[in-house]
Amino acid sequence: AEMLIFLLSPFGSRGLLVAVFAATVALGVIFHGTAVVVLMFPICLEVAQSMDIPIHQLIAVLCLSVSCQMLSPISYQTNLMAYSTGGYQFADFTKVGFGLVICIAVVTIPICEWQFPK
Repeated sequence: AEMLIFLLSPFGSRGLLVAVFAATVALGVIFHGTAVVVLMFPICLEVAQSMDIPIHQLIAVLCLSVSCQMLSPISYQTNLMAYSTGGYQFADFTKVGFGLVICIAVVTIPICEWQFPK
């Protein structure tokens, strides 16, 4: 959390929200959503306290970004079922999921900032 704050504090609170979103999505490619929340919550808590960002902003971004498990077939059970029966390739999930995750991030982060102001 300290390195995250050191590297991204020049970008302000929005930069930290983007970083939390990106880190959560990246971890969600490999791990289950519950494990990602357990890993990321202490980081969000530390970032919120150190940078004086409302904890609700970070937790809302965390919860919404952990639901973006559409970048690989192994990130969620339903993806795996579609992968095995639909004849998809591994890269198909990344091709479709990446654009969707970007759209969700572009909408989610400003809404969280608006909904939970300082």
